[in-house]
Amino acid sequence: MSEKEVTLDKLYADNPQVIGREQVAIYVPIDDIVKALQPIYIKTIEQSVSNEDSGINTIKITLTNNEVFEFEVKNGSKGKQGDPGEQGPQGEPFFISKIFKSVDEMNRSWETDGVPFGRYVAIDTDVENDEAAQVYIKTEQGYKFVTDLSGKQGIEGPPVEVEPIINELKQYIDDAFLSKKW
Repeated sequence: MSEKEVTLDKLYADNPQVIGREQVAIYVPIDDIVKALQPIYIKTIEQSVSNEDSGINTIKITLTNNEVFEFEVKNGSKGKQGDPGEQGPQGEPFFISKIFKSVDEMNRSWETDGVPFGRYVAIDTDVENDEAAQVYIKTEQGYKFVTDLSGKQGIEGPPVEVEPIINELKQYIDDAFLSKKW
């Protein structure tokens, strides 16, 4: 029981001058009454997940009145393998039907390049060129951009002095031959 909560029995015990219940007046702040009458909802549900057999998952529920409840749920054993599903339809392999040097060349040759509709083409140009590694699909309206297969520019590593590495390698080979380890 909090400091604000008072039972009538405690009130009578602490105030012997009170004769009957009908003479008792209790002051309750209006904010407390409003809060008590408002519905309480779940504000958030959080779960920590353990995928191990007999692992513990923790579920934390926070209510709109900021009360928090936590539950621990123990995982059961993994169930047996289910029945296999039906075989899906045969897919088509992915391949690049033709490679162009530029998007302009690709678009100019759309009618005469021999690439069937629904097939993929790619642009192979200098890596500094924004068109490099772009993939398109041929449609009845023209080529449509699909994706860019170029990777992210790598970070520059620290400079390496090659000469000491080569000298160490030469020494290792010389030592191996001299000691007839080879």
